[in-house]
Amino acid sequence: MAMPTDTPNRQIFTVSELNRTVRQLLESTLPLLWVEGEISNFARPSSGHWYLTLKDQNAQVRCAMFKNSNTRVNFKPGNGISVLVLSLIHISEPTRRYAIS
Repeated sequence: MAMPTDTPNRQIFTVSELNRTVRQLLESTLPLLWVEGEISNFARPSSGHWYLTLKDQNAQVRCAMFKNSNTRVNFKPGNGISVLVLSLIHISEPTRRYAIS
């Protein structure tokens, strides 16, 4: 990758700053959103939280539903079930992974 040397007003980000900026942009632009997909990789550990992947034919996103929220779900989730969820989007700054919860 070439390093530009003739751009006097360029802004240089550290990796942490880039991830923080992307997180802030996504979380402020998409504060609450509907996502439709099929549940896969559903896990219910002893913590009471639920972890799963929502997917469609072209992409997937990791999801977490915490214990205080999943007690209000009125169906039994499982792999292969199509769902429509109202969610917040989050980005983990250290890993740049994004998820909905």
